[in-house]
Amino acid sequence: MEIGTALLLGRNPRMLTEIADVLIKESVSVLLHTGSFLETLEKVHSRSADIVVLSVSGLCFEAFNLVRELSRVDRCIRVIVLTMQNLQHFSARYRRAGAAVVLGAAYSTGGLTFILRALRSGYGYFDFIFAPIKSNEKSYSTESDLIATLTDRELVVLQALAFGFSNQEIAEKMNIGSRSVSFYKSSIFEKLQLDSISELGELVVRNKLS
Repeated sequence: MEIGTALLLGRNPRMLTEIADVLIKESVSVLLHTGSFLETLEKVHSRSADIVVLSVSGLCFEAFNLVRELSRVDRCIRVIVLTMQNLQHFSARYRRAGAAVVLGAAYSTGGLTFILRALRSGYGYFDFIFAPIKSNEKSYSTESDLIATLTDRELVVLQALAFGFSNQEIAEKMNIGSRSVSFYKSSIFEKLQLDSISELGELVVRNKLS
């Protein structure tokens, strides 16, 4: 695969600068270095880039949807996600949304260099998935198994609740109704077998979801 151009999307200027440095060293021209998804999408529509590198912080309300939309607009483009989120709980979800590969932000420099070289050599699939997406399971041995039963939106709501956001604030951030948030919240408590917000917060901390 030819990789000559890239789009960078994220809200952490320092991280984006580090990623840009890696790309430039690998002879990849950075066409866009932005926190605006709309700007990135316009570039993807124009077929002007070979890859998109998405940098995601601990809580991003629309990250999964961003990856889905980028992949939908151009199925040939490779989306690489660099995230500070726990890969055990997020890697498979980003892959399911359409990302070519998901890397932990702590390993972005070496990992991104490896991925770029692998893509250029013809590799298109990277088996870096840490946890399965479970469905219709009747027994779970660990909290990780329980967390894997959450939908993508439920996982985002779980994080937001742990950060202290109210139902109304979450609804506004996710552009959904407050009743939907209440539904997701009830489902989260049921699936994770929780009885209180304090238990929810402790679970998020234990599993490094914040």
